Amino acid sequence: MREIKFRAFLRSDQRLPNGIVLGYEKYPKGIYEVMELNFANETATLWSEKEQTCFEVSFRKIELMQYTGVNDKNGEEIYEGDIVKFESSVPIPEGPDYPKEGQMGVIEYGLCDYYVDTKSPRGFNLDELGDWIVIGNIYENSEILKDTK
Repeated sequence: MREIKFRAFLRSDQRLPNGIVLGYEKYPKGIYEVMELNFANETATLWSEKEQTCFEVSFRKIELMQYTGVNDKNGEEIYEGDIVKFESSVPIPEGPDYPKEGQMGVIEYGLCDYYVDTKSPRGFNLDELGDWIVIGNIYENSEILKDTK
């Protein structure tokens, strides 16, 4: 059974119509480990590595990213919303059913499994072939995907 855990992207620079910027000076926008989810109060407790402390935020201020249960070929945990790149350690046949060397995509969940959405006609099952490397995430590194269009 896979480990169930989350991380969250804190959107700290939310701007209200009156120009006020919402956020936390001590906790800038970025990725944080989720320590606890409280669905009754719609809050998450996040861990700040920099401050070595936990803090609580509303679900409205974060994007949750669930762990897929799979690590990339360098051992890094892969989460929903991660941008991954295919780097094969063995020869892969050519064709539409196989990713190309250097092909990038975003980790998404659908049809009861995680897959790599490459914006091509076919997505790839995350643990199929297993040679994906995390190179960023859609919240902090979306510019990476602009190069692939």
